[in-house]
Amino acid sequence: MLCLGPLAARDRSEANLQNLIDSLHLKEPYQTEALFENIASGALGPEVVDRYSPQAALFLGIHAEQKEHFEAAERLLAYAAGKPDTGLHRHAVEQHLQLLAHLGKWNELLDSFEAARRRGAAGSLAVVEYVSALLEVERFDRLKPAIEQYRRWIAAEAPSDLQARFRLVEVKLGRRTGHPDWPAQLLDLVTSFPREELPLELFVDAGELNLAALPQEQFSAAERSLLLAKYAYGRRQYGTAFIHYHDFMGSAAGQYELLSGVVTDEFALSGLYAGRTWEAYADAERVRRSLEERLAEIEEAGEKTGAEEALFWMLETEGYLSRKLGRFSWAEGLYSRALKIAPEAEQQRILWYIFDCVFRSNTAAAVSRLPEAAAEWDDPNYFTDVVYNLIDRLISRRQWEQIAEIADGLEQTAPGVAGARAAYIAGRAAESGLLEADEGQIRRWFQTALRSSWGTGAGLYYRLMSAAALQRHGVETDVMQPADFCRILPVRTQRSGATRSWKASGQDALIDGYVKFGLAAEAYRRWGTDRRYVDGLQLPTVRRWTAALQAEQMYLESIRMFSRYCRDTRAEMGGEDVKLLYPAAYEEFIEPLTGEYDLPSYLFYALVREESLFDADISSSAGAIGLSQLMPSTAEDVAGRIGVRATDLTDPHLNLRLGSWYLAHLIGRTENVSQALFAYNGGITRVRRWVRQSDGLDGDLVLELIPFQETSHYGRKVLVAAVMYGHFYQGIELNKLVESFF
Repeated sequence: MLCLGPLAARDRSEANLQNLIDSLHLKEPYQTEALFENIASGALGPEVVDRYSPQAALFLGIHAEQKEHFEAAERLLAYAAGKPDTGLHRHAVEQHLQLLAHLGKWNELLDSFEAARRRGAAGSLAVVEYVSALLEVERFDRLKPAIEQYRRWIAAEAPSDLQARFRLVEVKLGRRTGHPDWPAQLLDLVTSFPREELPLELFVDAGELNLAALPQEQFSAAERSLLLAKYAYGRRQYGTAFIHYHDFMGSAAGQYELLSGVVTDEFALSGLYAGRTWEAYADAERVRRSLEERLAEIEEAGEKTGAEEALFWMLETEGYLSRKLGRFSWAEGLYSRALKIAPEAEQQRILWYIFDCVFRSNTAAAVSRLPEAAAEWDDPNYFTDVVYNLIDRLISRRQWEQIAEIADGLEQTAPGVAGARAAYIAGRAAESGLLEADEGQIRRWFQTALRSSWGTGAGLYYRLMSAAALQRHGVETDVMQPADFCRILPVRTQRSGATRSWKASGQDALIDGYVKFGLAAEAYRRWGTDRRYVDGLQLPTVRRWTAALQAEQMYLESIRMFSRYCRDTRAEMGGEDVKLLYPAAYEEFIEPLTGEYDLPSYLFYALVREESLFDADISSSAGAIGLSQLMPSTAEDVAGRIGVRATDLTDPHLNLRLGSWYLAHLIGRTENVSQALFAYNGGITRVRRWVRQSDGLDGDLVLELIPFQETSHYGRKVLVAAVMYGHFYQGIELNKLVESFF
């Protein structure tokens, strides 16, 4: 039936599924199913795939499971899990145990786990599958010591969702064996984890521990209200959730141990989403006052308690709701009190809220207090949005001196993108005669903006614009070196919590295996949005993963993943990385269309990237569809003008044809490219109004004046993308690209 031929060295190095099938010389049907059917029937042993790669059994097993060839998958994964350490043996064990759990083969799962444990191949996921299986077969004699053995390790090592699953097993064990602590353990579980990290079974009617169907006699009235609130919130029934949270808050001060950050956050959001913000605020204020009275009594008695942590969360919650109600000065006071007792992990977030409240209540105070406030910021870029809002208000009032004051203050205390923006605007205002400054000061502002801005997205905008401005003042700078894009700020500004190892790890080998065996999309489904996981990989690994995703036209996912990685890890990028972040997607359509409509191709690539990240099926909340994000009414109008039918706006060629014509049309109706792009995003009528109201300011300052942050941010992103496409694909100089924009 089979004729097995030797594997060439080239095949071993260029690992993919088709090479394996080719090397095995399978007869018709010449496809994957033939391999799986032979392995499932026993006609072909799983060890045969070792001739291709030591990891082949693992990744072919995953392929088989995806195609629901469960018997072949089980044989392949069992073989992979039982092999000596190949670098990925722990992952093979996890895959095998998960498959056995899916198939309900509990006893086989227990045996496989024990074998893996003896070899040191049992990770946190394997442990969770193991204790879950012991619960299923009611082996309580083994489950109790297993929970004791692994509890502390799971709490320290496992991701949050696995911790929640492990703790749910413990709750179920307590309930089934009549342990009196199980209600307290359940309450601790639901107050420690947000709904997205909790097992789904807590929120479904058929779940053993359905939160809405637990015996009432086991819980106090406050506890029952909390469980019902959590259940409704988990099902996104926010009105019902708030009713129960309101009842819970009526007696929460007496059970302050239940007032965790998770509970107060979901309480506040349920009130907002249900349109009952004032009632939520009143509840929070009442509980906060009760806690303060209780703490005063406890302190007078010389006792210690955990009520102070509960008070922090209630101050934070009351401040949040006050801010939503526009009571900014009151909210600032609450946040300032919360900061004094804040856990270390919460301090930067509270500082953000304090400065936001200052800005919203008193602009002048925000400007004068900014240097002092910024000195406490661990990561200035965490505060970019609130400083941007402050600059927006100042520029709308034409308060150029205050913007220059911000630029000078942040240069000394917290260099970052917001400071770069202030410095660039100050320099341009001085160039335009709106602000008094000598030549040396103007150059210093542009140099500050160039040093402080970073990244490959909109953050690069001020770096590029400042370099172009400095050239006008006789200062040459080379800002088009990719290695500097994400590595120009001090290390202290790295994102809080990010970790980085520059050595190869098991994670790198794992992702490489997924990529080589045609499973890049599956790897993304599992880990692509897990920032800590992706940040732990080497740049070459993420580069290969990104390229593989783009080969499957997963542009949106790959660009987002790679952008986050570069930003978080401060990767030293190369030109090839720029092209992964700014791919020439749909080149076969864009090049001829831009030629037909006399449109710079680099400009249209930039527009499509920023509109849709090359996702042909994407649609916005406003109703815009496809690669060029066209509204159906606009598409119908354009289609009628060029003599085509706008039948399916998710069709790439049709969408790009309509979008390229429309952009070229807007360029013809506006004064420059930047205005055409603003019109594409915000409408030509608005653009003409903004230009009239700008009092003759230059185009880049008009961008800063746009009252819609979405449109101004869009303009910055498209210019950066246009520079990337124009320079790295076509070799056009930066200054020429900037000039063509404005």
